[in-house]
Amino acid sequence: MRILYLVILFSVVLCKVESQQFDCACPVDDDYSAKLQATLMGFEYTNPIEGYKGKHYFNSWTLGEVELNNGDVIKEIYLQYDQYKDELMWLRKTDRRTGIIPKDYIHGFRLFNPMNKLMATFVKRKVAIPYMGLRDAYLQLLVPGEPALLAFRYSTVMASANQLIEKSLYFISASGIDYLIKPSRKDLMANPAINHDSMKETLHVNRIGIKNNEEGLIRAMQLYNQLHK
Repeated sequence: MRILYLVILFSVVLCKVESQQFDCACPVDDDYSAKLQATLMGFEYTNPIEGYKGKHYFNSWTLGEVELNNGDVIKEIYLQYDQYKDELMWLRKTDRRTGIIPKDYIHGFRLFNPMNKLMATFVKRKVAIPYMGLRDAYLQLLVPGEPALLAFRYSTVMASANQLIEKSLYFISASGIDYLIKPSRKDLMANPAINHDSMKETLHVNRIGIKNNEEGLIRAMQLYNQLHK
């Protein structure tokens, strides 16, 4: 576990935003942690879209937990997901800075609201994003199960207006394959992971409209998975 902390601390990218360090539930002694922090290397981060209007981050700073690739979980840390850069940020106490946890070492993360209720779950997946190519990306898990429904949250720049435009891409995931879909009846029922007749009945009986309707798409997938447990 100490090696993982060493990797995170030496790979962290420093930002201007004031922050706090996570409290770790792992057996790292104070002296060892202090030595790692004393040798921390990084560089100053400049926000490339500072002053732009629109949604830059998925959430405000909130408590969360990070699951590493080896299964270890770092709990009770303050996290913020930058959906413009597709990066996970955390707050450090010692120097009041913001760090970026290297994506290479993360399996996923969870965000909790002020009432300590799960607000959002993200998993890292290698998916093909239009105009971005095949890449590791954080996808929000909207409906668990087989098949699962996930969303890639991102913001694009309208430079002429100094404006950020928030968008989402949706994926149906089954048997290790992630299928990009549009929120439409046609796309959903044509998906290889979905039984056409069963989904058609689900949409008809429950009168669910899913065209450009995320809530409808989520409800359709939840009911479909309940029928196919």
